[in-house]
Amino acid sequence: MSNYSNTIAGYFVKKGWLTPELQAWGAYAIEKRILHLVAVLIFIVLLGAICGYINALAFYATFSLLRGCCGGWHASKPLHCICVSVLVAIGLGFLQHVLARGVCVISVCCIIPSVVVLFRWAPAHTAQMKLTEEEYVACRKQMRIRTVGCGFAALLCLLIPSQSVCTAGGYIAFAFLLAAVSVGVMQINRIGKNGRTGT
Repeated sequence: MSNYSNTIAGYFVKKGWLTPELQAWGAYAIEKRILHLVAVLIFIVLLGAICGYINALAFYATFSLLRGCCGGWHASKPLHCICVSVLVAIGLGFLQHVLARGVCVISVCCIIPSVVVLFRWAPAHTAQMKLTEEEYVACRKQMRIRTVGCGFAALLCLLIPSQSVCTAGGYIAFAFLLAAVSVGVMQINRIGKNGRTGT
């Protein structure tokens, strides 16, 4: 993978799109993007095969929107990210049978506590992402707008008298839950580190 990303970064330098000083950074960024794309494709193909591509896209679109401004736990290595994506897809596939028993009740039980967690603790970014106060406020505002918008999308899906649309609403609710769990894990890690350092 490194050879491909270095070749692409070298091409960008030749074209003048990237300065030679930034070639190593460009190669790293390209490699991260390619691996992220691989993880996304594996996730959507696997989840789509298990429970349908509309549900997979509903889940992934909602999770991406929330995750983009909520932050949360990140896998330390790209390979770990791919493994987590596969496990989440398989887990969501098993949850399809749970949804069949009461999609509306289960979805509400996922969304309400998730919104509370997101409004309380998000955005939860890693220490490497140093946000200014203005950036943090803007990110928090964007997070709240997206959370409310995705919540309305889930509610709309649940109100439409169609089993397939209701199920898609359930997967939107699962996306809320996973985003909230990710933020919660980040917050618990932060509290644990602060406790160990005594701050």
